Amino acid sequence: MHRDDDAEIIAAARVGFLDEAADMLQQFEQALLVMETTPDDAENLNAAFRAAHTIKGTAGLFGCDAVVVFTHEVETLLEGLRSSQLAVTEDISAALLEGFDQMAALLDEVRTGETADAVHQRSLALGARLRRLYRAADADDAAGHGAVAADQSPAQAASATLAAAPAAASTAPWHLSLRFGADSLRNGLDPLAFIRYLGSLGQVPACQVVAADLPPLDALDAEACHLGFELRLVSEASHDEIERVFEFAADDCSVQILPPHADGDDFEQLLALRCGDDGEAGEALLACWASLGMVMGAVIDGTGDGLADDAAPPQTGTDPGAAPQHATPGATTAAPDRRAAATDRRNPRDRRAPAETRFVKVRADKLDHLIDLIGELVIAGSGAQMVANQEQSPSFLEATQRVSELVQATRDGALALRMVPVGETFSRFQRVVRDTGKQLGKEIDFAITGGDTELDKSMVELIADPLMHLVRNSLDHGLELPAERIAAGKPALGRLGINAYHEGGAIVIEVSDDGRGLRRDRILAKAIERGLLPEGATPSDAEVWQLIF
Repeated sequence: MHRDDDAEIIAAARVGFLDEAADMLQQFEQALLVMETTPDDAENLNAAFRAAHTIKGTAGLFGCDAVVVFTHEVETLLEGLRSSQLAVTEDISAALLEGFDQMAALLDEVRTGETADAVHQRSLALGARLRRLYRAADADDAAGHGAVAADQSPAQAASATLAAAPAAASTAPWHLSLRFGADSLRNGLDPLAFIRYLGSLGQVPACQVVAADLPPLDALDAEACHLGFELRLVSEASHDEIERVFEFAADDCSVQILPPHADGDDFEQLLALRCGDDGEAGEALLACWASLGMVMGAVIDGTGDGLADDAAPPQTGTDPGAAPQHATPGATTAAPDRRAAATDRRNPRDRRAPAETRFVKVRADKLDHLIDLIGELVIAGSGAQMVANQEQSPSFLEATQRVSELVQATRDGALALRMVPVGETFSRFQRVVRDTGKQLGKEIDFAITGGDTELDKSMVELIADPLMHLVRNSLDHGLELPAERIAAGKPALGRLGINAYHEGGAIVIEVSDDGRGLRRDRILAKAIERGLLPEGATPSDAEVWQLIF
C-alpha cells in the first residue's frame, strides 16, 4: 500500500470521526437538557455518558489528546451522577452544558487544524471546575487527595498525588498485558493510540514491547500486527474504567488487567495464559516483567511465596520501572473475580447496537444524482408507455404499466430519502431557550409538538435561521418577567411552543407564546426608520404583523 493511499484512508477516517462526533455531541446536549427536567432518568444519564465516552474513545484513537483529556473530566462527573454518588444540581447542569460547548470547540480545532490558547485555558479552568463539583460530594476523597491545580491534566494530577503520598494504596500500579490480533491494523486499530489513551487515566511509568511472534523480515507482512505490550499503569481509575479503554478493540485484542495488589498466583496464571508450556517464551516474559521493575521469585524458584513486592526496592533515576507496589491486606480474595472479568474481555459478548448503526450516511450530491437519474427514468418510462399505446399490444401494455408503477414507487422512495423530521431542527432551540431564559431571568416552559413532521432536508436548513429569529423574538420581547406576568394575572411560568403539522399540500410551522404579544407602535416605528414604509403610513394590523418577517 502506498503512503499516499494511507494518507487518504486516514483522512477519510478522520472525516468519519468528526461526523460521528457531531452526532454524539447532539445526543449529548439533548440528554443534558432532559437531565435538567428529569434528573432521575437513569437511561438518559446513561445516554449522556455513552455519548461522551464514544467521543473520548474515538478521539483517543486519532491522537486528539486535548479532546480526550477534557472529555475525561466530563465523563467522570457523569459517572458520579450515574452511580448516585452525586445528585443533579443547577451548578452541575450548567457546568456540563459548558463542557458540551468546550467539547464542540475542541472538535472544531481538530476539524480546522488550528489551536488557540484561549480554548486551552478554558479547558483547564472548566476541567478544574468539573473536578471540584465531583469531589464536593465526597469529603473523604477531597481530604485524601487535596486540591488539584487548575492547570493540571488528569495525568499530571495522578503524578502529583503519587509524589505526595508514595505509601498510599491507590498509587500502586496496575499491570496490563496486551496482545493485539494479526488483523488489528487492517481493521483500523493503532496499538500506540490505546497506550497513549491510557495516559488520560493516569501515568504509564513503564512499558515493554513483546515481539516474540515477530516473523523474519523476508516473511513479514507489513499489514499484520505481531506485537504485544506489558505495561504498568498508575491510576485511580476502576477496573471497569480501564477495561473500557479497549472496548473498541474487544474482538482484536486480548487484554489482561491485574490489580495493584496482584500476588504471585495472579502472575503465574497470566504466565500460563500467555506462554502455556513454552519454557523459552516464559523466560522471555519473566525477563520482560523484570525490566518493568517486578521480581517474580515465586514463579522462578517454585517456592510459592507469591510476588516479592518488597524484595527489590523500586529503582530511581532513569529506570522506567520506578513505580512502587504495596501489598493490600485481604486483596487476594478479590483477585479471582478481577481475573475472571479480565479474561472475559477476550471473549465475544453481546452488546446492544447503538442507534446510529441503523442509519447509513450518504453524501448529498450522490443522493441528488440518484434523484436526477430516477427523474430521467420516469421520462423514459413515459416514452415506453406511449410506444406501447401506439403498438396496441396487450402484453406490451401490461409490462410497461408494471414498469411504470415500479418507477413511480422508486421515485417516491428516493424523494423520501431527503425527508427529515423537523424535530431535529426544533431540538437545537432547547439550549437557546434555556440559556436565554436564565440570562433574562425569565421562567419558560418550552414545548415542541409535531416534531416527527417530515420536510426536505434542504428546506429544513433554510428555515433554521428564520425560526431562530422568531424564537428569540418571543424570548426577548414577547414573554415578560415573572413579576410582570403575575401583575398581569398570568402564571409566572411563560409558555413558548413550536408546532408543525400538515395542512393541505403544505407544512405549517407555528411559533407561539403567551406573552405580551406584538407591539404595533414599535414595529411600525422600526419599519419607517428602516425605510420599509413611508412617514405617516397607516397599514392594517395584518400588514404590520407581516413586517416582522
